[in-house]
Amino acid sequence: PWQMHEDDRNGRIYVSDVGSDDWEELNVLSAGANFGWFLAEGPADPGNPAHVGFTDPLWAYPHFGIDPAATFEGCAIVGGAIYAPANATFPAEFFGKYLTADYCTGQMVAIDPATGQATPFMGGFDEIVDFAVHPTTGDVYYLDRSFRGDNQFPKGGVGKISYTGQVDQITFITQPSDVSIAAGSDATFFVSVSAPGNVTYQWTRDGVAVAGANSPQLVVPAVGPADDGARFAVRVTSGALTATSETATLTISANTAPVPSIQLTGGVADGYRAGTPIAFTGSATDAEDGAVPSASLTWEARLNHDIHDHGLVDGIVGASGSVTVPPEIETSTNVWVTIYLTATDSDGTSATTSVRVDPRVVTITLDTQPGGLSLMFEGAMVATPFTFDSVTGVTREFAAPATQVAGGVSYQFSSWSDGLGRNQPRTTPATDATFVATFDQVAAPDGCVITAGPAGGITLSWAAVGGETTYNIRNADGWVATVDGFLSYTDVDGTIDLDYLVRARPGGVTIDVPCVADDEPPPPPPVDGCTITAIPGGVRLDWQAVAGVDTFHIRNTNGWVADAVGTTTFTVAGGAVDAGYFVRHRLGPDVVDRPCTDEPPPPAQGCVATVVAGGVRLDWQPVDGIDLFHVRNNGGWVADVIGATTFTSPGAAVGDNFYVRHREGAEIIDRPCAQ
Repeated sequence: PWQMHEDDRNGRIYVSDVGSDDWEELNVLSAGANFGWFLAEGPADPGNPAHVGFTDPLWAYPHFGIDPAATFEGCAIVGGAIYAPANATFPAEFFGKYLTADYCTGQMVAIDPATGQATPFMGGFDEIVDFAVHPTTGDVYYLDRSFRGDNQFPKGGVGKISYTGQVDQITFITQPSDVSIAAGSDATFFVSVSAPGNVTYQWTRDGVAVAGANSPQLVVPAVGPADDGARFAVRVTSGALTATSETATLTISANTAPVPSIQLTGGVADGYRAGTPIAFTGSATDAEDGAVPSASLTWEARLNHDIHDHGLVDGIVGASGSVTVPPEIETSTNVWVTIYLTATDSDGTSATTSVRVDPRVVTITLDTQPGGLSLMFEGAMVATPFTFDSVTGVTREFAAPATQVAGGVSYQFSSWSDGLGRNQPRTTPATDATFVATFDQVAAPDGCVITAGPAGGITLSWAAVGGETTYNIRNADGWVATVDGFLSYTDVDGTIDLDYLVRARPGGVTIDVPCVADDEPPPPPPVDGCTITAIPGGVRLDWQAVAGVDTFHIRNTNGWVADAVGTTTFTVAGGAVDAGYFVRHRLGPDVVDRPCTDEPPPPAQGCVATVVAGGVRLDWQPVDGIDLFHVRNNGGWVADVIGATTFTSPGAAVGDNFYVRHREGAEIIDRPCAQ
């Protein structure tokens, strides 16, 4: 967003959103609205599933050449203001409309807040950036950085637009002014008008049309004695209406303009560097005065980007100075600094010269060790190696995800080659550089052994994984059980050919340990776990059956709760998930306790929603190479999750229809979260 304006009548907030590549937008803020950046620019595409739920702009227009059929185009939206003064002097068609403009075309339009329809208001501005409505006179005041065509050394100015005519007439807002200038300089005349439709211009010199002079501004280059006394006017046409401006006279002064010159004295031998001063000195000579005193030398510096610029410093007086481009600024390499020097002689005649200072541009490469992993560059995941150009000294943002999975192998971030933090901003160096993020492979455990039981079923045994105490048992049919505090599990109905594996998540990294058959005699069968689930009014406990056992004792940290006979589920009214429940049974002389955990089983589709205290917790399966997940429900976007596969939504309910979205290339994948 570039600028905002609030309609005092209703509190409505308008946002002028300067676009990136293709579109400029005028948006109206509303609670919970998603305007689509960075997935959409301009109006959303109804055929793109990624754009579902986005809020369209009130009004949008394309950049030059994007849409040949467009009636309005430009490069940067500016302003604006609601035209609703107490004393409205403009025609009724403009009352209550939102005034906005384009910086590059200089066209101002009025937008209907109800329909988004654009109506031409006025054109001919050079570098208009903002405007406001006078609350009592109804006049519109505007700020133009190149006021009245001052393109040689733009100092800017404030203009006023007043309505004095009728709807069906052409009104001159700004008349051409007389110009007195030294020989050899360029003379500029400017006019602005208000008219009911499209306007055309034709400038005349001494009553004769000037070929090609068909814009609000007329420049007479390098004037000489023959131009002295020439009279200029402009004829304006709008449909069947025609009006001619007042006449302006060009006077050639006998005084010659001074000749300024600039010398760069430091910081730019091979291009400027952000954060490092660019030093300069200047002087000027005048045919009548000789050397122009330093008190009559003034400086300005601007940072140019593509077809627009930004002010850096002005108002410097004297023979020398410096300017520093800040490191936190435009990251494009299509930039340069322009330094202007204006010299004024004793007769008041001024002349301006300028120099262009290009940046030092280097190439940055982002890579990983081992190679081929992903990194984050300015908010987006990129494959490595990734290369981009940058201006020396400018701050750039790139980071390494804490964990990632590639080729079925889990990795954890270790360090950057420059020693800085995982997601710490970097200053672009003075030479080409490569930044390497090193990842450590999360060591696989010793493995899992599966053995057949003497009376049927199978038993899994595995080594501890990274200090984890909770493990998910899976096989070819999906989730089987969750085990907490044990390194073995018995499935009384299992068979060796079901491809069992044990899943652990040390440090948030998912590790799957395949189980292989073992011909050794089976050890005594271990017991599996118990799951606790929050339900309305209490908690529900579920556990696996144990062959030959019919009675289970429900206990928590306070002692005995109840006995469950002939069942493997029990509901505790008023119970809490964190009360430390466990299920006890006896196998011969042995007492076996199984703690009940609230980790839900991962469903086949990859996401599960579980009611927890105060909301809903979502858990989903990781996706190789994917670090960013979008949590959504039937109300739209909820949150973004980076580097994790779990999220808790406070105050939510399972019926909110949660799902998890991620991208694989150009494809959008949505995974519904089952209860």
